[in-house]
Formats: sequence, structure tokens, C-alpha cells
Amino acid sequence: MNVTDLVLHVGFPKTATTALQRRIFPQIPGYIGKHGSEDDRLWLRVLRDWRVGSSSINEHLRQWVQSRSALGQPRHFLSYEELSGWPSQKDSAIWPMNDTYRTAHRSGEHPITQFLSHLHRHLPPGWRLRIIMTVRAQGPLLASLYSQLEGDMQAPGQIDFERKVRRFLDEGDSFLDYASLLLALQSIVTPSDILVLVHEDGLPENIRRIGSFLTTEVDDSALPSAPKNAKSVGVQEWQAVRRVPLVYAGRFGTARRALRARVPRPRRQIALAVWEHLRRLERLVIARLPSKPASGEKISLHPLLLAEIQNHHALSNNRLSKILGREHMGAEWESTP
Repeated sequence: MNVTDLVLHVGFPKTATTALQRRIFPQIPGYIGKHGSEDDRLWLRVLRDWRVGSSSINEHLRQWVQSRSALGQPRHFLSYEELSGWPSQKDSAIWPMNDTYRTAHRSGEHPITQFLSHLHRHLPPGWRLRIIMTVRAQGPLLASLYSQLEGDMQAPGQIDFERKVRRFLDEGDSFLDYASLLLALQSIVTPSDILVLVHEDGLPENIRRIGSFLTTEVDDSALPSAPKNAKSVGVQEWQAVRRVPLVYAGRFGTARRALRARVPRPRRQIALAVWEHLRRLERLVIARLPSKPASGEKISLHPLLLAEIQNHHALSNNRLSKILGREHMGAEWESTP
């Protein structure tokens, strides 16, 4: 029997996900999204069902699998950073560091495991689920993610960053417990069909591993020379560098951020569809308006704060190190041969 692979990239934020989606994954046969040639609207509905806990997910999953099966392709490959997010019944923000990432208690098993288990049951005979997971040391991830999201924050800065990190740690948030997530995935998918990529190993090495995992030649020469959110000069310092639409700057930008912080993402199916359509329309309009270069607040991951983050995740990282057969995955996540 011929095997049909369904490959899902579960990319945590700030692990070069966008670079992979734009430059590397499109080289791989069977790649669908996120930045592929095809925009799979039915799959986006499945993801939306999962985020809001809609019962429509069964029907939409069945329709999606049928539509992909009809193509007769040997591989279907999707990459959506949202798969690593943590939607909650109490809070629609799926990423830490966001102003609205609060009130919800995120502990225990990562919700993506329930989704993948559900998806696995819908796959027809002859289909194989494979997972690529990209991770990064928790301290740098939180600092870099803060820099990326600060454009939507009311009062970004070093004090706000440290306050959010300590709240994240004090609440015992399981979002970055990679070991527990990997063990849960291994209960759903054969361990040999899971590839874990560590950001600190570098893109060239991780691209080589992707090619080996999928038995496909990939070329890393097309990678961008500079990241969207550049790391500033200095140790453990980040600063967002981007072009900001003029309507997002000044008083209008301040008012917009305050409004977004107070208006949560709707949870009902129809309202959510309208909300997401309006967001896409906003982005299309804003992209055509004048913009200017802007640098965000410089964020420093001071040694004491970094130590707190490392201590909080030490047990998980030690477990992950053993699962992956690496000699060390501790403070600096040094790569090993």
C-alpha cells in the first residue's frame, strides 16, 4: 500500500518559522501553507474550530481530508505557527507577553495534542501523520517575542517586560514545557515520525535535518540576510526593527493599541469569521499607506531574570535533553555534534 504523508510543522514563535515558510518549505513537494501557492481556506476553518472549541471541527476535518485525498498526492505539508499556540476558553490570546495573555490558567497537557489526536482519528488507511517541531531556549524566546508583539502593547518597555515574565513564571504556565509536549506527541505519532529542531543549532543545520527527515533536497541560499526583529548589539538584548504605517504611529497608534487591548477576539463562529475578515481587510488597506522606519524599546534579558526563567524550565529541559539524546540542553542550549 502506498503511504500518504501528512506533515505538520508545529513551530513555536521566534524559531525562524517565517523564514522556513517563505524560503524553505515551498521547495518541498506537497507544501500547502502558510506561505505556499495555495491558501487552504478549509484548513483555516479547521484551525478556527479548534481555537474556539467549535463542534464543527468534525465536519470540517472530514471535508478537508476528503478534499486532500481526492488529489492523490503522496505528501500534504502544512506549517502554521498557530498550532503551537494555547487557545483558552477564558482568553483568546494564544501567545505569552501579549497584553491580553492573562486570566486563563494554562497548565497540564498542551491543547495541540488533543487536536492532533482528533486529526489522527480522521485520517484514512494508508495515511501517516508526521510532525516537525521547532523550539528555542525559553529566555531568548520570551524576550524576542515581546519585541515582536510590542507594537500592540499599551505601555511597552523593560518594566512591562519583566512584570509579564514574572507573572508567566508565577502562574506556572506550561506553554514552554517542551518535554511534556514531545512526550504527549509521541503517544500519538511514532517517535521516528517526529523531528525536533532546536533554534540554537542554526538554520543551515536545521534545514539539513528537514531535508533528511523528508528525503528532499532543499537549498538554504535563499534565506533572508536580516531577521524581521533584529537582535541589537550587546548580550541578551532585543529591539524590534520594522517599518510602521503612519496611521499606527503617534496618538492614533496609541488609541488603536488601547482599543485592541480592551476588545477581545470574539469566540462565536460567525462573529469570529467577521472579525478575521475585517483584520485581513485592515492589513490590506494599511499595506498600501505610507510607512516609516521605527525601532522599538530595547529589551534586556538581565542575568537574574534569565536565571529565573532557566530554573523554572530546568526540569523540562533536562527531560527534553534525554529524550533527544543530547548531552546538554541547559542554560545556553549549546548545540552538540
